[in-house]
Amino acid sequence: HCNFQKEVFLNKLLITVKKKQKIELTKEQGWHSEQELVELGWSKNKIEGAKAKCKALGESHARRNEYDGEEEFWVTTKEM
Repeated sequence: HCNFQKEVFLNKLLITVKKKQKIELTKEQGWHSEQELVELGWSKNKIEGAKAKCKALGESHARRNEYDGEEEFWVTTKEM
């Protein structure tokens, strides 16, 4: 707390600015079936969590493949 002391305020402001960094994050996302997630090495718990989240988000994240009817989920497979 700086209690309206200009020097203390400027010192705290300078420290705060120095701590901020810009981080760029790239994500690989796509439609994957449960079997594909197993093949990617996902644990059963992680797959169940992804499925539950995707189903809760609706059609934008869960669908049936138009060719074979297999259930697919829009998931992030890699963050760089």
